[in-house]
Amino acid sequence: SNVKYDGGFVAIPNNNRGDQGGLHHVSHAPPRMALPVASAGAAFALALTFYLAFAPTFTNDFWFHLKLGEVYWTLRPCPLADPMLHTALPEAPIQHEWLFGVAIYLIQSLTGFFGVRVFHLLAVMAILGLVFQSARRATDNALLACCVTTLFSVLAWTRLFQMRPDLVTILATLATYILLSCRFYPSY
Repeated sequence: SNVKYDGGFVAIPNNNRGDQGGLHHVSHAPPRMALPVASAGAAFALALTFYLAFAPTFTNDFWFHLKLGEVYWTLRPCPLADPMLHTALPEAPIQHEWLFGVAIYLIQSLTGFFGVRVFHLLAVMAILGLVFQSARRATDNALLACCVTTLFSVLAWTRLFQMRPDLVTILATLATYILLSCRFYPSY
């Protein structure tokens, strides 16, 4: 080929008179419709994720966390035995998700089950907002941040629509990443 790349400029031969292969600037910016299309795709994926997060509870161990949250709240600081299993050892260990269970129990006892569902939706929205913010900060590109958020939503959907302690872990990890990366990346 007789077309040469030279740092953003391309030599394009032209058969018009007077122009014998002059250098023409080539833009590396995405096409005008790329951001709206990526935003629409991200909005669709996020809307589906929000719908699944606000749909009826679909997890088997939510009720386990809710009941043990009540047990940990009423028998503080910790029960002497596992009250849920008749075969548990007398010195049953403390469940490592106990704080999540207590929080869910308190939200449910104060606001009802609808409040738990709203809390779940808000947690998912916060997670995806932090994913977008961290991708935007790291890449300084809204198009790429939309793509990263959509990809995260698609890959993590099973964790996002279940009301489980994983939501708190993901949220805390992203918040920690953002707080630590504030030192290294300028704000956009």
